[in-house]
Amino acid sequence: MTCDEYRKLLSAYVDGEVERGPVDEHLKDCPECRAQLESLQALSSSVKRAPRYQTNADQRERFLSSISAKQTTFHWRSFSVGAACVALAWVAITYFPFNRPAFGEAMVQEHILAIGSNHLFDVASSDRHTVKPWFAGKVSVAPKVEDYKAAGFELIGGRIETLNGTKVPVMVYRHGAHVIDVFAFPAGDKQELPKTIRGFQLVTWQVEDVRYVAISDTDRAELDLLFRLMTTPSRVN
Repeated sequence: MTCDEYRKLLSAYVDGEVERGPVDEHLKDCPECRAQLESLQALSSSVKRAPRYQTNADQRERFLSSISAKQTTFHWRSFSVGAACVALAWVAITYFPFNRPAFGEAMVQEHILAIGSNHLFDVASSDRHTVKPWFAGKVSVAPKVEDYKAAGFELIGGRIETLNGTKVPVMVYRHGAHVIDVFAFPAGDKQELPKTIRGFQLVTWQVEDVRYVAISDTDRAELDLLFRLMTTPSRVN
């Protein structure tokens, strides 16, 4: 089997759904597949740690009481439909977790997935005149796109991620052995972001009506340098 074939099995491997022996043998001699496995395991652990919403007895009692108070008269047909809705609502509030990840956590997850799946970009180019127009019409913001190769930050492409239902452009840079994702979204979102999440550094800034978040496992000083480069006036973009 090829590496690509083994990588397709890694998600099932993490979930214990495939025979481990052949995959274990391959992982011994393949650092690239081991790296992807580690990323998937980190993501799986993060999802399992996500908070879940749990109703208490008082909430359930009030929920049922509010329904009972309104059901004074009914026809069997309306009762059947109403009962179905109540049942679905009960299942939803009892069993479904309200665990939408925080915005920063969601970006870190996408960063890990992109590296782990080796899908860093949808458009591969170091030319801003290729990457920037590619975003046009696909996202709601017009991000600044520049190549800073001379300063050690090479633009290698761009992709689009969907965060909380919104399509977000991502500029991808390579800095030495590190990959840096720069997410861009409307500046109206003022949600505070931590400086680190699961060992990844986050640097946030705003230029006009666009807010940027750079994420990487490189040193924070390096991300600060990219921040200074991207906030320095340059030629028309």
